Parts: sequence; structure tokens; C-alpha cells
Amino acid sequence: MNVSTKASKQLFSRPDDEMFSGWDTLIPHLQERESFTAEHEIRDIATYPTDDSVNVLITTPRGQGVASLNDWSLGLLCSKAKAPKAYINALTPQLASDCINHSLSKREDRGKGFVGNILQTDDGPLARAFYSQGYARVPDLEMAQFYHRMATEFNYEPAGTFAGKRGGMPPVNPKASGLYHGERNQFLFIANEDGAVEIDGGSVLYHCVMAWNSEVTASQIGFSHCLYNFICGNHMIWGMQEYREVSARHVGHPEEVLHKAQDMFIHIDRRRSDLQTQIHTNVREAQRKEFGATREQVKKKLETYMTRKDAGNVLDWSDHPKAYPKAPNTVWGVAQGVTLYSQTFKNADNRRSMDKVAQNILEKVEITQ
Repeated sequence: MNVSTKASKQLFSRPDDEMFSGWDTLIPHLQERESFTAEHEIRDIATYPTDDSVNVLITTPRGQGVASLNDWSLGLLCSKAKAPKAYINALTPQLASDCINHSLSKREDRGKGFVGNILQTDDGPLARAFYSQGYARVPDLEMAQFYHRMATEFNYEPAGTFAGKRGGMPPVNPKASGLYHGERNQFLFIANEDGAVEIDGGSVLYHCVMAWNSEVTASQIGFSHCLYNFICGNHMIWGMQEYREVSARHVGHPEEVLHKAQDMFIHIDRRRSDLQTQIHTNVREAQRKEFGATREQVKKKLETYMTRKDAGNVLDWSDHPKAYPKAPNTVWGVAQGVTLYSQTFKNADNRRSMDKVAQNILEKVEITQ
């Protein structure tokens, strides 16, 4: 039995302006952004100083143009110039520009050309990235439209819809639907809670998909999917089973990842009923597997993971009405008690540390099948 923190890390690392409430807000945003984005073959490039920053002068087959830099594109340009970004940032704009231009002039592959990703903004052109001519960009818009189409066809929703419904923890940020897009990358978290396996009258088996991409070289394109028991209000995925991940570099035909994702949606839809019996057995075993024969034994074993005080509090939460199905002496029940207890902490780092303990309990205690 595993726990995934991948979506939770996105939730806690993204500012509000990178969170989208649904497809109806994300896709129009991406359509507008893509309409003002272009790739330009660059024959030559040089930087020049402004009052408080460094901009670029780009030479293309169609002429010259000026663009501003953001933190990411400056870092990529520093990398191409083999100039440490931290050092460049500490210099005045004039010195920084001189250093970058000098280093670029010494490059052995100078003249081979590369590509600039340029976004036209209200303040003028912005160079979002520089990459080789072999880089195959997959627009975030194309990826979002694909997963929106799959979500509509197979009845998936942004996973924030389901967060906290059975984990006893309300959403820590109601703005977080699970759809994220920022300057450097995109992350989509969707789930389907149809056709659940039922154990003792409670739904325990669902399917979720996480997908990621970057138009500006910050990450590969990829997706993962798994079956799960429930999604906490902090977007941790509990009772994870059948985890699979596919990713690819942006070379050749990275869009083939989307074709594999489509096959996965079809495959899971067909296998859902077949998997129910298998997962039913796994979850039941977790609920039957004894963590300790008595309350005292459970507490003693818990003290190898945490303080005596915390262990006592976990025992109380394992027997709390929010714990379902209630089984305080089992692996499942104790791990559930830990995550319920973690939700009482005000500090996010403390919550995540305690959630990690619950994950360790599930991973280290052998569950027979």
C-alpha cells in the first residue's frame, strides 16, 4: 500500500495565479497565450544592458528584434554562454551583458543557430526560452485540450473535486482544482470516482491521472495513473495501487506520450471491473493485517516512528469516528490515524512530516496478497 505526494507538492508550491478553477478557465488562458507565442530561428544573439536588467538583441532570417528576459530564459542563456547564473545576477547590467556576450562569442558551436520561444506581451516581446533546433515543443494548449477531451469522454474531473471527501480533511486551498499552469510548466491532476469497489459499504477504489509538460525545457512531457482509496484535502493520494508512469524528452515525437495516454484511458475503462476483485483483496488484507495485538503494543510500535505523545494521539485518531473503516489495531487503521492526526497541525511542514510517517508505515509493513 503506497501514498503519492506528487500532487500535494504541486498544491503547496504553486501561487494562486497558477491555479485554475476548471477547464473553462484554463483552456481560454492557454489559447490566448498560444496565439501570442512564436518560435523563431535565431542566427545570432547578443545582450545589452538596461537600467535594471539585461535584454537581448536577436538576429533571425527575417531581421533583428529586441526582447526582454525572465529568470528562466536568462538562466538558459547563461547556460549556453557557460556563465554561472548566480554570478551574472550579482553583477551590474552592463557587466552582466559584457560577460554573457564575451562567453557567447567563444562558443565552439557559434553560428549553428538555435530557437527562441518568444511571447508577445503588453510590455513587448518576452524571450521565454532558448533551445536547440532539435527540441520538439509540445504546446501546453495541445496537452490541456487532449486531457480535457479524455476527461469528457471517460468522465474524469479535476481531482480537487474529490479532495477531502473521505479522508476526513477538508481542502487546504479551495482554489486548487488540480489544474496548474505557470511560466515554466503545466501540471494536470484529474480523477474518476465512478465504479468504485465497495468494502463494508464504503467506496475505496478510484482512478486518477497526473500529467505534466513544459514548453520551455523545464521538464519532460509525461503522465502517470493509478488506482487509489481516497484523496486528502492536501491532495495526497492514499491507498495507491497499479501505479504506472510514462514520460519522454522533447525530441523526435514527444506527442506520442499523448497517444499512450489515450490507450491508457481506454485500457483502464475496460479493465475497471476486472481490477475490482484484485484491489478488493489488497485493501481487505491491509485492514486485516495486525499492527499490534493490543493498544499497548500498537503504541509501542508507533513510538519507533514518533514521540510517545504523538503515538498516544494517533491511537485516539485511529479510533475516531472519522476513521473509516475503523480498525485501530491494523496497518490500515493506524496509518489512517496518523494522517487524521496530521491534519490537526497548523504548520504545513509538520503536516507533511507526519503524513510521511503514515506512508512509511504502509510501505515498511509487509502486506500479503
